[in-house]
Amino acid sequence: AVEADPDFAGSYNNLALIALDREDWAAAGPLLNQAMERAPGDPMIHNNQGNLLLRLGRVPEAEAEYRKALALKSDYAEPHNGLGSIQGRRGNRLEEIAEYRKALQIEPRYLDARANLARTLLAGADYRGAIALCREGVSLRPESVLLWNLLGEASLRAGDGKGAREAFRNSISQRGQEIPL
Repeated sequence: AVEADPDFAGSYNNLALIALDREDWAAAGPLLNQAMERAPGDPMIHNNQGNLLLRLGRVPEAEAEYRKALALKSDYAEPHNGLGSIQGRRGNRLEEIAEYRKALQIEPRYLDARANLARTLLAGADYRGAIALCREGVSLRPESVLLWNLLGEASLRAGDGKGAREAFRNSISQRGQEIPL
């Protein structure tokens, strides 16, 4: 698509997403720069630039990109997820939770934000909160191996062996594998 229309920012952005998914930071950076040159007002490009910068450990720059994305589109869930990750790195647990919750208010089916919030709640020993969050998540996304597994982990830590076993069995069955025990 880039060859067909070299000015189409979306093609550069999409190629950068592929590079990000492969963890090819060296390829993602120039592609995002090309996309940014062509569409500096595109919030998705700013968000993706934030994702790259965060993975590179350039936290202040990543935060600035996420905030630019939100300034351009206030109801955009993904930058809130990124900001939650930044707050977590800084040890600001309450702010981390608030950002993940903002992402989920905008997009309740957003798997990454839900999983990040569940992990944060688990780390803070809020097992009931993590269980409720994961139960809601599997009702929205019953195919999510990750959410079933997090529900099992939260249930196990809360002392609910039966609930943990059921959740882990659901996680395994979502993979299409035979369930042991």
